[in-house]
Amino acid sequence: MSEYKGIFIKYNCHPKKLDHLCRWLEYYFKVCSYQNLDLYDGKSLSKFVKYIEPKYEGWKVAQAEEAVKIFLFHRTQLKMGKPSVEGKQLWRDAYGRAIELMRIKHYSVRTEQAYVSCWRGFYGFLGGADVKKLETIHFQNYLTHLVCERRLSASSQNRALNARAFCKTLATFPHFD
Repeated sequence: MSEYKGIFIKYNCHPKKLDHLCRWLEYYFKVCSYQNLDLYDGKSLSKFVKYIEPKYEGWKVAQAEEAVKIFLFHRTQLKMGKPSVEGKQLWRDAYGRAIELMRIKHYSVRTEQAYVSCWRGFYGFLGGADVKKLETIHFQNYLTHLVCERRLSASSQNRALNARAFCKTLATFPHFD
């Protein structure tokens, strides 16, 4: 249990909640084992929440969900690794395509700058992970990072969502759901 406390401390969880978060995480592991779920799959979290909702009060379910989200976020941070030369080129190509498409669609220069800023922040957050390996969970973790660690305003979060929507719509990053 102490190994998980370190994770929660790293992400600035309240000291009084540490034991509870660790217990929820261990319960998540037991439920995943019992139901043959993949611990590191985002879908297992929703199944876990559905499993505990009838048994516990809403605030406890929210606390359990928070514990698992922090754990999954931590795991994705560990897995990303260093960017390859090919990965960097894929990101440059993606930036170039996106900027070209924004100019064709006559987006304002400020919008272009804002979106590129969001993409660069996302790239930095992921440590330059391969564009082909990105999934929705990576973007969800990035938004969680913006809210919890960087404490960005709602308008900045909306800007990041709009930048993602632009990429999804124009197939710049085709692997997002």
